[in-house]
Formats: sequence, structure tokens, C-alpha cells
Amino acid sequence: MLFSLCCLALGLGLAGSVAHAQQPSPTYDPTQVTVPTNAPIALFGQASYQQNCAPCHGAEGMGNGPTAAELPGPPTAFADPDAIWALSPSELFHTTKFGRLENLMPPWGNQLSDDEIWQTVAYAWSLHTTRSETESGAELYAATCAVCHGDSGAGDGPEAPPDLVDFTDLDYAINNSQADWSEGWQSAHPELGAEWSAGQQQSVLEYIRTFSYVPPWENAYQPGSGVISGTVVQGTAGGAAVTGLTA
Repeated sequence: MLFSLCCLALGLGLAGSVAHAQQPSPTYDPTQVTVPTNAPIALFGQASYQQNCAPCHGAEGMGNGPTAAELPGPPTAFADPDAIWALSPSELFHTTKFGRLENLMPPWGNQLSDDEIWQTVAYAWSLHTTRSETESGAELYAATCAVCHGDSGAGDGPEAPPDLVDFTDLDYAINNSQADWSEGWQSAHPELGAEWSAGQQQSVLEYIRTFSYVPPWENAYQPGSGVISGTVVQGTAGGAAVTGLTA
């Protein structure tokens, strides 16, 4: 089951939510999902998650929020890797934007922009993994996978075959779950990492996922061009004017 309603965050009464639940939400349609223009930054979605999602899903994603008992079924525990394993980010975005009224979850697209939804989904996603897990996965990836898939996951390693998948391609990444990637791995080259434990294999997949979102323990401000806006006020009472400023 995907996201469930956080009634209090919406300011809706339970009775009103039940009435809305009579109108089913649209089923998952990937064509209704907006591909993010940049990798979603989980840290930017933390406040939205705590305000809008934690009342049901819990502050740490354990599915034990204060309003969870009012729902027709248990809300998704995002801290449980098994709950996330078969879900793609695209599915989580669709559920968040369009709701699941049959589960008493409203369409958050009425209140959040697509970028805000992606950031919130990224934060919820991050709750099932840890910095140490992804760092362990990074070491295994560098030793075994980077020679083909590249240091940044773009499929541009020195031994990359033609048309190798690009893990940084957001249109591709958001439409694949961890289960999809695991299946693809075992289908393409099961000999790689065959000696690893299930936990080690999972850590590699969690690291690969960071090529398409920025987890909350990473610097939210990435290198590159940007825009700084604000107001410059010259001088203070009794002070000399600042010279040489240009707009």
C-alpha cells in the first residue's frame, strides 16, 4: 500500500475524508508523472514531510504517526526497505500528487508544486537507508561496477559497452524500482557480486539510487551556476555610502 492520508495536516475531519473517499483516485499512469529537471534534493523535502506526512507515516517513517490508527489500514513504513523495494519513485510521486482517497489520502498536488512533491518523495525515500549503507555500497560499486557504469553512473566507464544504461537519466531512474534494478543486475551479469551478501548487494543499489536524488546527508547545494537574489542597502545612519556596486 502506498501513501495514506495525513488528515490533520490537511485540516480535514475524518468524516469529510470518508466522503471524498467515495471518489476513487486515478490509477497509476506514468505519463501523468512530471520528470524532475534536476535530481530531487531530499533535505529540501524534510519540512514538507514532517508537516504533511509524519502525522500518519511517522517522523522517522515507521508508519506510526499519531493519526495512523484512524486509517483503514496501516500507512506505508518508509523506514522499512521491504516497503520500498518494489516501488518506483514515479509511483510514489503519482500517489502523492493524485492521492489514494480509498485509503483516506488526499491529492497533495492541490497544495504542493511538482518540484515540492519530488523533494518530499525524495526525503520519504531516504528514510529506509543510511549514510553508512550508501558509503559501503559506493566502495563496492567503485571496485566492481564503475569500470563500465562510470564513476558518476552515467554509463561512461572505460569498458562500457554501447548503449549502457545511464543511472543519472532521471526519466529512466524514476521509472525503475530497486527490485527492477536487482532483476536487471541478475539478468545482465549475475557473476558480478555473486560472493556478496544480500545486504551488500542492496547497499550497491542504494548507492546507485543516489545518482538520481540527493540524500539528506549530502550537501544540498551542488556545484554549478545559480542565482542569488536579494536587496543591497547602501550605508547606515551616519555612515559613508558604498561605492562600486553594480547590478
